[in-house]
Amino acid sequence: MPPADPPGTDPEDRDRSENDLARRGRQPTASPWTIILVIALIAAIVFAASALLG
Repeated sequence: MPPADPPGTDPEDRDRSENDLARRGRQPTASPWTIILVIALIAAIVFAASALLG
């Protein structure tokens, strides 16, 4: 899909939705370390629960 604005368009003339999409794609929603930490935390909770109940 081609961009909404041709290259070299003045900033005032650019499509606002195009800027929103570009800004959204720069940072990932969750870093890989955050996902690893959440998985490790869930594993620790399951381990502690199994130790207490078993």
